[in-house]
Amino acid sequence: MTRTTVRWFAIVLAIQVLILAGMSLGRETTLLADDNDVKLQTIPVDPRDLLRGDFVILRYEISSLTIQNADIGDTVYVELIESTGGHWGARSAGTSIDPDWDRFIRGTKVGTSRIEYGIEAYFIPEGRGFEIERATDVDVIASIDNNGRAVIKEVLIDGEAWAR
Repeated sequence: MTRTTVRWFAIVLAIQVLILAGMSLGRETTLLADDNDVKLQTIPVDPRDLLRGDFVILRYEISSLTIQNADIGDTVYVELIESTGGHWGARSAGTSIDPDWDRFIRGTKVGTSRIEYGIEAYFIPEGRGFEIERATDVDVIASIDNNGRAVIKEVLIDGEAWAR
């Protein structure tokens, strides 16, 4: 290889590493912001996949909403309000952010009345899926950044933090 080829290879490799580091840093920054945490009620579904290992699919109460003027595939925003028991629920939703909203989460409309927020799959240690499957109450503590993107911070099973 010539020196020019090696330099271009090194530049392309460095750009890829920087992109991955930036994505990871953004996620970690979201997780460290305690003031943006919300507790969401979930329903666990299908905790095992032979090809990907143990994980749980989480359905949230705020995932079943009808949003007017939004097509499937559109980005949507859901205003969150804290209710009794410390859970957060949906107050209103739309295709843009209302400046009066204090907390909101960003999602994608995937069905006529279904929204995904990017926090629907949670990977767990192999052989421990039954713990979540048998639980009577599963909650997720999600950290939400200023743009509405959510990251799972912690899973609560029957009110207790679940140790992975």
